[in-house]
Amino acid sequence: MQLSRIVILVLAMLLTSCGVQVEIVTPPPPTPTPHLWASLGENSSNYARTQATPRIVFRTPDSADVQLFMQPQRQVLYVLQYKQIWINATYSVTWFGSPQSNARVRLTLYRRTTPDATWENFDSDERELRTETVPSTITDSIGKGIYGENTGRFFVRVEVSAVAFPPNGEIVNAVSTNEFTATVLHDPGEITTNGDNIAALRVPLGADLPIDKPLWDWRVWADGPCALTESAQNDPSYENISLACDSLNKGDLSNARNALAVAAQQARKPELTAALNSQFGLIAGYTGDFSVATGAFEAAATAYESILDAWRLSISLHNLASAQLVLADEQNAGHTLDRLYELRSQYWDEFGTRLTETNLAYHYKNADQLDGLRWYFNNLDLKDYYSVIELWMKQVRDQAN
Repeated sequence: MQLSRIVILVLAMLLTSCGVQVEIVTPPPPTPTPHLWASLGENSSNYARTQATPRIVFRTPDSADVQLFMQPQRQVLYVLQYKQIWINATYSVTWFGSPQSNARVRLTLYRRTTPDATWENFDSDERELRTETVPSTITDSIGKGIYGENTGRFFVRVEVSAVAFPPNGEIVNAVSTNEFTATVLHDPGEITTNGDNIAALRVPLGADLPIDKPLWDWRVWADGPCALTESAQNDPSYENISLACDSLNKGDLSNARNALAVAAQQARKPELTAALNSQFGLIAGYTGDFSVATGAFEAAATAYESILDAWRLSISLHNLASAQLVLADEQNAGHTLDRLYELRSQYWDEFGTRLTETNLAYHYKNADQLDGLRWYFNNLDLKDYYSVIELWMKQVRDQAN
């Protein structure tokens, strides 16, 4: 830093000695990079997954540079039934040379129903771009929607191409593809939170809400293993589910956790696999075993995805991301929260959204956001949530001073 100041001063002295007026301006502080999940929970019918950001530059009348800048993609795209996800490419074309140059940008969607089937072209969008003056820049996007008419899965290939046509006839082009599985899930509709379901939001293990743990989403607990015994009667997991139920009734949390762990491995019905892993993960997370909780929540999310249950999948993703953040696994937490945002952009679950926002606000030490969020839980008469968030807020402010 000291060396850079000396260089600036010497340069300023040389310039002023030559009669050049110099103005030294303090550079502005850099703008913080927003987190990947900054807009988590915004309900929007225009959710878009960007595939590429093509750039075409005509530097001279006879030359052009073309880059697609393909974006990394998750392997699964979540779409709720009768909803649409926009697949797009945002392009920019700049002319420094001849205005006679023109360009073309195209996005094409292909689909197939099985991994071995032939790709079928089912939609595309294209722009022909030209200008009458230079220098000039055109920035816009092209895209097409993937509509979830029927629940289930199909496979998507997105092809993006960009072509430059300089006046000398030497065409410059680039083309690339992304592929992923589109999973169409049942639409849960608006998830309401009122006096009829407040009890499902509370910690059911007969203890206070821990201050040193994330705010887990307990709505998948659903009366715990005792509520699963009837549906598990013909399943290999039945005996351990019953044992977990009896252990909880006796206040033996450790034995209940062990029984749930075994039952989750034994279950053959996907609905049971999902519920058991959720309950096992919640007990593990409640007792502070975050690594074990992460594995259980991942298994629960996979099972809920397999039965196309969007709401419970969202809850599992919230719990999974919360455990990953505690473990300082920022990269995987970002991917998990991105999946969660993709789902919640298509339906409204205010309690789930506020819960995730609270965990993120505490993790990133945002006392002002915690201050606002605590009143949401207070208005629901969830005093234990309010108290924990208030303590978090004070803790964050004390650490900042």
